[in-house]
Amino acid sequence: MTHLSSFSHASLTRRLGALFYDFLLIISIEIMAAGIIVAVISALNTMELLSYDKYRDAAGLLSEHPLLSQLFTFYLAIIWIYFFVFFWTQAGQTLGMRAWKLHIRNAKNGNPITVTQALIRLSTSLFGLANLTILFNSQKQPCHDIWSKTKIVVLNDNSV
Repeated sequence: MTHLSSFSHASLTRRLGALFYDFLLIISIEIMAAGIIVAVISALNTMELLSYDKYRDAAGLLSEHPLLSQLFTFYLAIIWIYFFVFFWTQAGQTLGMRAWKLHIRNAKNGNPITVTQALIRLSTSLFGLANLTILFNSQKQPCHDIWSKTKIVVLNDNSV
């Protein structure tokens, strides 16, 4: 990849557009992941290997059981985190970023970002709301990019 200074900064509109695309994708992935767990629990109940007890169905068990609800939430959170960390570190962009021609790189040297940088960026992004800090930064960098030492650039047709 050529030097990062040869690329333009990603605007707030592009960032939010990519975030919206990724939101739709993550919701569909989470629905499928939840459906798999509900199907497994329903099958175990049908085979009488698991009982719903006082819960009306598999969804009730997963949302109301003191331990299972916590494990289920953790499972869905891990899938959500893995989505971003995998795409940012392996491809430098999520599918939403690809649609909006955005790419994430290490701000210092232009290399792909590390897992640590991805986790810092994700944990400080406030579910994407931190992108709004771009409006208050003279360098057009949101706080989560500054803290993770990453940079989002707009790709032109000849790059990457």
